Amino acid sequence: MKTELDAFQIYDNEDIAALCRIWLGKPDESTMPEVLRALGPAKDRYADLDEDRQEEFRKRVGKFLHTYTYVTQLIRLDDRPLFELDTYLTFLYRELAPERKAEEPIDGLIAVTQLRIENKGRVDIRLTGEEPVRTTPEPSASARAATTRITCPRSSNRSTSCSAPISTTPPASSSKA
Repeated sequence: MKTELDAFQIYDNEDIAALCRIWLGKPDESTMPEVLRALGPAKDRYADLDEDRQEEFRKRVGKFLHTYTYVTQLIRLDDRPLFELDTYLTFLYRELAPERKAEEPIDGLIAVTQLRIENKGRVDIRLTGEEPVRTTPEPSASARAATTRITCPRSSNRSTSCSAPISTTPPASSSKA
């Protein structure tokens, strides 16, 4: 894999060493701008490739990074140059991400047909280690068992809805003797 990536001549050993000196050295607030500057020559060489070669390089880098991550989780590799290449390609891969197309709006795909807001009471939630204190009267038993209605538009312009009871009463505890 490394040989195939090297054949693209996007990076060289000096590029890798420079980035690793910056990143693996003593990091501070100036580290990231320096890392991005160190990637400049590789980004320029990448930009000189045609689109097919760019895509092929990106795929091979992604495959290398995934494989390296997987293998290093299984066994310990004492290969410093391979570790530095992985570090370098991790940053380069993020910088070479293809530009995303604008996403289609979903405004016309979702329709809210019903919305009901109910006041179920208020609870004091101060963390005192005691039981919560209700600041408004407790709702009646019929108000505790509420129903939720979900309405989804269908392609035939009909709506279907389903109701599901929601119980706010705690389950009965079973006592063992």
